[in-house]
Amino acid sequence: AFDFEKRPWVSQSGWPLKYEELVPYYSKAHKYLNVDQFNYSDDLYEKLNITPPLFDPEQLEYHFSKWSTHPDLRSIYLPLIRKSTNLTLLTNANLVKVSLQPNHSAVNRLDFVTITKSRTVNLQAKYYILCTGGVETARILLSNQDQVSCGIGNEKDLVGRYLQDHPGLRIGSLPVDQSYREIQKNFNVHYYEGRKYSVRFSLSPQAQKKEEVLNASAGVVFDFDEASVYSSINTIANHARRNELSMVKIKDILNIFKKSPDLVIPLYYYLVKNRMYKPGTIPNIDVIMEQEPNPDSRVELSRELDELGVPLSKIRWKLTDLTWKTTLKFADNIVEEFKRTGLGRITLFDEISANNSDWRKLTVDRNHHMGTTRMSETKDTGVVNEDCKMHSVDNLYIASSSVFPTGGHSNPTLTIIALTYRIIDKIKERLSAE
Repeated sequence: AFDFEKRPWVSQSGWPLKYEELVPYYSKAHKYLNVDQFNYSDDLYEKLNITPPLFDPEQLEYHFSKWSTHPDLRSIYLPLIRKSTNLTLLTNANLVKVSLQPNHSAVNRLDFVTITKSRTVNLQAKYYILCTGGVETARILLSNQDQVSCGIGNEKDLVGRYLQDHPGLRIGSLPVDQSYREIQKNFNVHYYEGRKYSVRFSLSPQAQKKEEVLNASAGVVFDFDEASVYSSINTIANHARRNELSMVKIKDILNIFKKSPDLVIPLYYYLVKNRMYKPGTIPNIDVIMEQEPNPDSRVELSRELDELGVPLSKIRWKLTDLTWKTTLKFADNIVEEFKRTGLGRITLFDEISANNSDWRKLTVDRNHHMGTTRMSETKDTGVVNEDCKMHSVDNLYIASSSVFPTGGHSNPTLTIIALTYRIIDKIKERLSAE
């Protein structure tokens, strides 16, 4: 809920939509994505046989991430779409033009074409929902300049701005000592009734407010060296997932046979304890955090065109100094809490320093593109309203992470699905009122 609030120290923060309004839609999103309805903390402690670390709740929050039991949603929902009597699915249909009515207040038609340009189709509807990613949504709107020279919905030069991701980096490591098994129990992957849960710990709202920093979360990543049997298994599994079994090296297969006794303990923990255990690994602290909205961080149009003559995206991802301030405060917070609770003494890497002016080189993105058609109360500060309807186009909705004013620290998928269910209800309300 704290992510939705206005925070004076975070530029452009605050959603026009309250968290409480999304709660029932989050429940629907859980079901759609094949995850349980437990909360992300105490509901799961007993079921996962976990006694949470005694973190100060005003500093760190201990919680879980849920993994879908069936992430291949296509195999679940495509058969339902095919059987539907009121849905039509067009594949290989690339959107190349959005035509507006003469007064530009509503969409009149969408034009699609196959990649070979051999077939085209024009579609008309009462309402339209654009369900594309944080980069592509901005590209579509910006590239439609036939009727509006600046691009659809871009009268205030806001489409494509405030591009956000989740900056991430590794900050330090824990020693392999007497607390190693306890670290594995508290922070490695757990299972319950065939469902997978990974463990996270995040900055509490109180700590964010006190230190005036962004939201941030961390996990312990147990890294094994290339000579370990687990590295060989991981390599083979990755090749298998990509249908590249011909790339499997004999040395990896031999390594598995040679070191097969090393697999006994992990198998025991998986089959008996319902959790993962990786002996002989280094526990590293991996951080992921919110990005402060920045108008100079943006998606623009390139001069280069794709195969269909539509401009490609040009990405300018820019982090503010609040990212590094958050990293340093969060790192100190983690070190202190791990030490105080007896979990272990974390050694921060040398580059995690206030003196590091090149800190941006340490950060990586997480492919969570957000914010480029931000939600706002007025058209002067954003592109869509609290119902995800475009301010300037009455029948066009956007179901995408592109509408997020701020992104919190977590994966955006659950909130995208929740917002989409809410859009459906809002359109139903309009239809019933007509």
